[in-house]
Amino acid sequence: MTIHELFEHQAALSPGRVAVSAPDATVTFEELNRRANVLARHLRATGVAPGSVVGAFLLRGAAMVEALLAILKVGAAYLPLDPGYPPERVRLMLEHSGCPWVVTRQALQHGLPRGSARVICIDARPPSEGPALEENLGLALPVDAPAYVIYTSGSTGVPKGVVAPHRGARSRFEWMWQAYPFAEGEVSAQKTSLSFVDSVWEIFGPLCRGVPLHVFDEAMVRDPSAFISALAAARVSRIVLVPTHLRMLLDAEPRLGDALPDLRLWTVSGEHLPSELASRFVASAASATLLNLYGSSEVAGDVTWHEVARRVPDVVPIGRPIPRTSIHILDDALRPVAPGEIAELHVGGESLALGYHRAPRETAARFIPDPSSSDAGRRLFKTGDLVRRLPSGELAYQGRSDHQVKIRGHRVDPREIEAQLSAHPLVRECAVVTDGPEDDRRLVAFWVPRQDAEGAAAAIRRSLAGQLPAFMVPSQWVALSALPLTPNGKLDRQALIVPVVEAVERPAHADAKLSALSEIWARVLRVEAVLPHDDFFDLGGDSLLALKVCAQARERGIALTPRTLSAHPVLDELAAVLSDEPSTSLGLARATVAGEDIPLTPSQSWYFELFGDFAPQHTWIESTILEVAPPARAEVIERAVHRLIERHEMLRARFARRPDGTWRQWVAEPTDCDPFLRVDVAALSDAERREEVERFGFRIQERLDLARGPLFRVVFFDAGPRRPGRVLVLTHHLISDGQSLDVLFEELDLAYEQALTGRPVALPPTTESFRHWAQQRAEAARSPRTQSGIGHWQSCLAPPAPLDRPGRTPHLTSNRTVVGHLDEATTNTLLQRAKQAYGARMHEVLLAGLARAVARRSGQSAVLVAMVTHGRDALELDVSRTIGWFSEFYPLRLAIGADDPPHRVIAEVRAQLDAVPDRGHGYAPLRFTDPARPLGVAPMPSLVFNYGGEGRLDDRLRHRRLRVVDEPTGSHDPPSVPTPMHWTLFAAIEGGGLRLTWVYNADVLDEATVRGHLDDLVAWLLGCAEPLAVGACRA
Repeated sequence: MTIHELFEHQAALSPGRVAVSAPDATVTFEELNRRANVLARHLRATGVAPGSVVGAFLLRGAAMVEALLAILKVGAAYLPLDPGYPPERVRLMLEHSGCPWVVTRQALQHGLPRGSARVICIDARPPSEGPALEENLGLALPVDAPAYVIYTSGSTGVPKGVVAPHRGARSRFEWMWQAYPFAEGEVSAQKTSLSFVDSVWEIFGPLCRGVPLHVFDEAMVRDPSAFISALAAARVSRIVLVPTHLRMLLDAEPRLGDALPDLRLWTVSGEHLPSELASRFVASAASATLLNLYGSSEVAGDVTWHEVARRVPDVVPIGRPIPRTSIHILDDALRPVAPGEIAELHVGGESLALGYHRAPRETAARFIPDPSSSDAGRRLFKTGDLVRRLPSGELAYQGRSDHQVKIRGHRVDPREIEAQLSAHPLVRECAVVTDGPEDDRRLVAFWVPRQDAEGAAAAIRRSLAGQLPAFMVPSQWVALSALPLTPNGKLDRQALIVPVVEAVERPAHADAKLSALSEIWARVLRVEAVLPHDDFFDLGGDSLLALKVCAQARERGIALTPRTLSAHPVLDELAAVLSDEPSTSLGLARATVAGEDIPLTPSQSWYFELFGDFAPQHTWIESTILEVAPPARAEVIERAVHRLIERHEMLRARFARRPDGTWRQWVAEPTDCDPFLRVDVAALSDAERREEVERFGFRIQERLDLARGPLFRVVFFDAGPRRPGRVLVLTHHLISDGQSLDVLFEELDLAYEQALTGRPVALPPTTESFRHWAQQRAEAARSPRTQSGIGHWQSCLAPPAPLDRPGRTPHLTSNRTVVGHLDEATTNTLLQRAKQAYGARMHEVLLAGLARAVARRSGQSAVLVAMVTHGRDALELDVSRTIGWFSEFYPLRLAIGADDPPHRVIAEVRAQLDAVPDRGHGYAPLRFTDPARPLGVAPMPSLVFNYGGEGRLDDRLRHRRLRVVDEPTGSHDPPSVPTPMHWTLFAAIEGGGLRLTWVYNADVLDEATVRGHLDDLVAWLLGCAEPLAVGACRA
């Protein structure tokens, strides 16, 4: 039977059992099989036939599994295309494979090279028209038919595609099913990229035996502590991982067995397993089984196995062959060697791949006739791995016979990296070597520059990151005047000595901080590694990501504020200037006495000045719906919510108008706040439940009262023990902003996870109280630094952006929206290279494009823009984990030449930004909180720019008990009150691409006008990115 036939058989045996639980959906075997059948018929209708190759450009999840099954059902082979790979790498794989079709999702399709293949969006295909489309296709395929094509690193600079049949995968499955059979109630982890051959067993091995998969996304897997918690919550019983990842988990949780009592079978493969690491695991999880497997993409993943004993030997064997596999240790003449001698391992049997896709010469060189067989059709695969046979009969790995190495489980040929480096105009010659122990190898690039090497290594590295997967980008760069040569003129690799990076210029305490900050930067900026001389903003950082860095630094005991990071953006310089004082000493949130007046912040004052006489109290409310995985427990959610109430004072805030017309705010005691409600919807269908959530949400928002509170509400809609519930979270904008919601949902997720698993609720350290920040912000209005900016703000004048109907009064009820997008490839190009090419960050490029669009269409030489900032870096106080309304705005006069080239327009905008005193932080307190009112009642500019940076709310829900869903929340229509904001451009990176949302007021603007500006802006951004994509940048 083929892989999909094995699955179809199992789906018929256990139709109602959960097959996949993933961030995108939870589906049963019957649902998964039905969906895959519908998609398979759609693929067949588009021309996919047996023997075809179909790309799968998908993130891990239920949709990914559905797509793989559908491709197999139609008789095709799937080609994994990792959305995390650089677009150039994806383009190369598509071109080399000749793949005519790619299955993806609508949100990801912009990351595919244009015109490279026909794109089929799994979430945009026509709906099924009847039960017949949901039946199995019944296509008869031989087990030698190709099942998948996985690309590995190649020595010529072009990756090689391994074509693997169903037979090899089935053989590997059957061995595992017999040797380590699944028990009732098991759950298997799916956390490996499709591009790694271990994913084949990880996905289909459990499913074809009726065992559910729990899918973990990449962000979760990269965070060891969060991943351990998530594994425990899902009660995972089996996992496959590389030794490097196992070490990370042991470092994060030395008592791994206690933390993960259900995880009984651990499988490591892809790298050498050091004896020391195996011993650590055995001591940490004595009741669990650890398997050490060996194999490669060419032999269906795994062909030898060894179960690690309680007493770990000095060399952990790679073991014995699995059934229907033959092992041969042969010398260069293909003769067997004596036991104990080291020679190359050759593999035969059912596990062998069919060869390399479209590469007959490489196939013939590595898949050779079996010299010991009279059957001319029997082949052996030359692995390139050196082994020796131990007295026990097991095999011990001894290294490679060629240049290939393993980096975090991925097979890498340094010659492919060298080929890409040699093509760079700044590189005259190069060599790439490895350094470090086998389970922690890193790549080191030695290179000879064509010109001054100062600063060039970072530029070359970023160029390489745009062409190769992250694990193939060297982490250390060594510039040489010439490469060392042997007497006969060949490269002397033995003479390439990796230098030890000295830290003599840094204080002793900086080394630990350097390591911690490097990890934090890499995680927040989503880069593989960070070098000591890297600049935070050059790597794509911005002020919002700086807040995330500061918050995570605080969790590691490092006292870091956004202002310090902005002043010292180079990693080793930052580590050197940071104090040894632990962050907890700076982060003592000063207690706020219940009932004590808290000064209004500038934004709160702006709100009451603008809407205090008009707006109903149920407007300006942020509402979000979360899905809660079953079984959901109301008392646990309530406990988590009350922990947040105790912790964050602004969740208890109240507002009232004084007799003189001014407004005051204070906070109530935690015991006086009861924000939690439970609503029983167990008897309702899903459609009825949605209607009830919307209806109840409307009513509860209508009843929000600024004076009586609470202005933070959580409503749990209980759908019973077997169905996902819903949680409606409401916060008034007066008590929170976008960053506050990130903190709120991250802590709600963590508190719920801890409470549900019976642990004490322990949340990250708190930061400064909102009350203290508000007091300091009010006092800042009278500071010399703020007062010195009065002249600038008084002269900050320019005509507003022109309107279609300038005589009318705009009302909030007339707000409308148009949306534009930039694909992921273009977005990444601007994020990674705009700083080098234009000296600008993403928001500065956007702002320049906005100013140019307005200038070109209006003919005005200058325009006034309201610049929205997150405000948390306005003071030298850490409020990265504090909830409240911190965001502010300041007016910015932009005067540019509408017909100037991009680099000049961007330079003009940057110069005008640099001229703003104190980065704009002084305007809001002068305008709204200074009793002297030196700026009078200056109106807010009608054109607003708000850059939200990168990140989605779902990214904060790391434990995956809670998931954001797009369902009606019962929000009220805005009130019919005047608004000073005629048009607002919201820009944010979502799903990898840039989303441009332009909210405009239809009372004064036509849709065609706004779309014209949006089209101009998108065209501008594409024009800025185009030369960067081919490596051009100005000097």
